[in-house]
This record gives sequence, C-alpha cells and structure tokens, in this order.
Amino acid sequence: MKQGKTLQELAGEVQRISEAKKDFIADTREMKMQLQAAAPAGTGAGLLDEIADNTRGRGGAIVEEIAFNTMLMLGDKGRFGINDNAHRQIAAWADVPWKYYERMRGAAPHLLASNVNHWMQKEPKRRMVRTLDGSARAFLSDRYRILDNDEILEHVLPVLADLKVRFESCDVTPGKLYLKCTFPTIEGEVKKGDVVRAGFILSNSEVGHGSVNVQPLVLRLVCTNGAVFNDMGMKKYHVGRIAGEGRDAQQFFKDDTLKADDQAFLLKLRDTIKATTDEVVFNSLVEKMRDAGERRIEGDAVAAVEVVQKKIGLGDGERASVLTHLIQGGDLTQYGMANAVTRMSQDVENYDRASELERAGGSIIEMQAREWREIAKAA
Repeated sequence: MKQGKTLQELAGEVQRISEAKKDFIADTREMKMQLQAAAPAGTGAGLLDEIADNTRGRGGAIVEEIAFNTMLMLGDKGRFGINDNAHRQIAAWADVPWKYYERMRGAAPHLLASNVNHWMQKEPKRRMVRTLDGSARAFLSDRYRILDNDEILEHVLPVLADLKVRFESCDVTPGKLYLKCTFPTIEGEVKKGDVVRAGFILSNSEVGHGSVNVQPLVLRLVCTNGAVFNDMGMKKYHVGRIAGEGRDAQQFFKDDTLKADDQAFLLKLRDTIKATTDEVVFNSLVEKMRDAGERRIEGDAVAAVEVVQKKIGLGDGERASVLTHLIQGGDLTQYGMANAVTRMSQDVENYDRASELERAGGSIIEMQAREWREIAKAA
C-alpha cells in the first residue's frame, strides 16, 4: 500500500485548507476568463498585465513567444488562477471536448478564453467556485452541497480511536481525502502463511471528484498490498438545494438545515465504518480471495496482462510493471493477478492513481468466472 502523509501531517494540512479556502456563488455573467502572460526568458519583462480575449496581435512577434496562464475573474471578488480540475469542469460545463479544450489552452489560449466567455454570457448559469491559495480549484453546480474534509475528520477520528484501528495510509490530494485503516484483531488466511487483515477506506472530495465513500479494504500482510472491494460501499453525493440568491458573486455559507442533514449523514457514516468490523463480511471477502487463488492463468501470461490492461485501464508502463510483479510473485492465478496490480500501485507516484489501482485489484478478485476466463485463456 502506497504511503502518504502521517495522520498528524494529514490533520495539519486539512486544517490549513479549511482556514485558507473561500467559496463563492456567482452568475457566469459576472465571471470572465482572462489571460496573464509571462515574458520569455531573458526579456526582463517578468509578469505582464492581464490580456483581453483577442490579444494575439499585440506587441508584435514577442506575444507569440509568451506563455499564457488562464485566470478567472469573479465579479468584485478578485482574479484567481485555474487548476487542472477546475479547467476540466469548465470544459464540461461549456460542452467543449476536453482534447480540444487542452489544445486551445496550450496553443491558442486567447481562443479558449473567447470560447468560454461567450458561453458564460450566452447561456448564463449560477455556479459555485471553490478557491484555495489564490486559485479556483473547482467549478461546480450551485446545488453542490459542501461536506468538507475537516468536518469528516472531526466526526470520524474519535470513532476510529474507539475502534482501535491501525492507520495504514492516509493523504489529502488536490482531488480527495483518503483514510485507509485496518482492524488488527480481525485477520484470516487466504492460504497457509498468507494472512490478510480487515479494514476500510474512507474517501471524500471537496472539488467534485466523487461522493463521501466507505468501502471494505483487505490488507495482505506479507507485502502490505491493499485491495478495495465494492461490497458495503456507502456514498453521499454532494448535491443539495440551490444556494444563495441574486446575480452578484457572493461568499457561500451553509444554513442550519443543510448542517442538520449533514450531521445525520455523519452519524450514518460512523455506523457504516463500524459495520466494516463484521467478521461475516470479512470472511466472505477472504473466501472470494481463496476462490480466486484456484483459478489459474491457462494461456500466455503476457497476453493475460494485456487483457487486464484493457479491462481496468492501465498505461503501458503500468502493464509492464504488473507483468513483472506477476512473474516475480510466481502466482499465475486470478488472486496472483490481483496482487500484481495492487503491488504495482506502490510504484506509482500519484496517490490518487495508487488508490484507483487498489480498487482495480479488488475488482479483479470480484470478477465473475466468465469474465476471468477471457483473461485466463488469452494467447
């Protein structure tokens, strides 16, 4: 399992984000995408002033050499940088295909700003803009209900202390919060000497990357691989009633009704976490892993990994790493394939991607026999 922050580091960063973030509701007619440019190295010009939509011809040839950054002007609340997540959400809102949006962003930012600004005026909507450290980090529906990481930690950490969990790994990335915990008293054997431990993963996104989610996690102690399963998952989507009134940009605060509803959800979250200690549920997952250990790769291992690549969306480098771990593990079974994927997750730099691969490992174990045969018989 990939390691992230210590629990203390996680709590500190979550608290910092809580204090630094600002959220606004605004009509898109009060927004504008603008360009800010940095002069080429050696010109001594430094950062230039903001540039309007049709800037390409200004300043002669030097403008062609300038790298432009896109900024979001939000009424009278100021100008913010735009991170990759917010760019993706702006593209989705404006119905601009992401590949083309990225092409404009890199090669014709003036055209991108012109496109976005046209639709902000032509088809106005109220949007929630979440900002942090001077940048827009999310561009969301005004029905987005805020349930933030500091609230979740404040509620669940005392519960986890009572349950005497072991914190195996945790992190907060630009996209998500992760807590991966196990219960040291709940263990089983997939096969002799191969001990696994019950646990869960809790995740949340403040920026529209998914619901609050709790899923069972099984940790393989011999190599600290963690596989995440879909059973017993609990989700709460961040969708509520429309917030705020009027056209002007305004800072957004939750009202007592939403807070009461969120408190009820947090109590359900506590109960769901406690339910992951159910040994019946854990034993059923261990049994699935045992069954997977009986289903062998009957064809070519290289071809089998290529099929897995297509099914779970691996990059070419990830595919090669899975094959290496599969061969090194010496377990040419469905269980061995899942372990190769979860072991490979420790090699990737990105914590979000590592967590996706842990879920992919669980999905391989949960494959139905027919789907596994397509992998097992690949040649």
